[in-house]
Amino acid sequence: MLLREAVTFAQMLGLDKALHYSGLPKLEAQLHLRVIWLLFVTERGHTTRFDFPRILQLDPELPELEVDENPPILFAFISLSKLFQSFARAMDGDGTSQTQEYFAFMHDRLREVSQGPHSSTDLQKADFLLTQQWMRVVLWKTSMYYINLSSDATDEGLSICFPDRIARNVARNIELFPRSVIEAHGLGMEMKLFEVAMSLADILLCLPSNFEGKQLMNVGPKDVLNRLAQFLTHFRGGSDNNIKLQILHDKMQEISRSVVRQPQLLEDDDQDPNAEWTNPRMISVIE
Repeated sequence: MLLREAVTFAQMLGLDKALHYSGLPKLEAQLHLRVIWLLFVTERGHTTRFDFPRILQLDPELPELEVDENPPILFAFISLSKLFQSFARAMDGDGTSQTQEYFAFMHDRLREVSQGPHSSTDLQKADFLLTQQWMRVVLWKTSMYYINLSSDATDEGLSICFPDRIARNVARNIELFPRSVIEAHGLGMEMKLFEVAMSLADILLCLPSNFEGKQLMNVGPKDVLNRLAQFLTHFRGGSDNNIKLQILHDKMQEISRSVVRQPQLLEDDDQDPNAEWTNPRMISVIE
């Protein structure tokens, strides 16, 4: 309610229109731009996670965000704003038919958005990297309503196995930062990680044969899923009443019952073959 009220006030002031900024002093214009972009990022993330309607659309002719008095913070904010701008264009469409070529192009654009060479804090890096992967799996799920996905697609974003790639990226990224850094982003981050894990679990359940060969890798899809589940089990202290976590665990049990577990190749002779997650050094098999 408060977010919707803030967005409405901003629209009444015209902050979402390019005309509002004509004649404004540069500093004042930049402050107004930061407000409207912050609202845009917040609303887009919130409405996507909860499947609520969006009301804020930004004028494509808005002036550019610029860096002035606080470069580290503003560089990271501008990068995040560009990421959400690319995500919004991918999800809302650009007026062209939503074909395989369209989704392949949008996947490329979303993947290529970077934080830039400027320094940022671990808090900012974790938010950007994990949010980007979440956006990619949301776009992939959306594409299923418009195109046919296949296991042998040349573009990874058009592959039915895409959640495996995204889950591996996420598992790698959560190893790069202290748990406290990721948990600092609260419920929103928890929901993003759950969506990635659930997407992988659903594909493992529906198409187990597509992953039989991959499970022979040092770190197979089920190992990646186990790692994400372990991380989420203790996210912000964990909770026995977490419905999403129970659903994820139920899916994992069903996967274990329906898929014959393949033997795994171990890097070290003394590793425990019964361990669910024996090797956090999965970076070597990701990307």
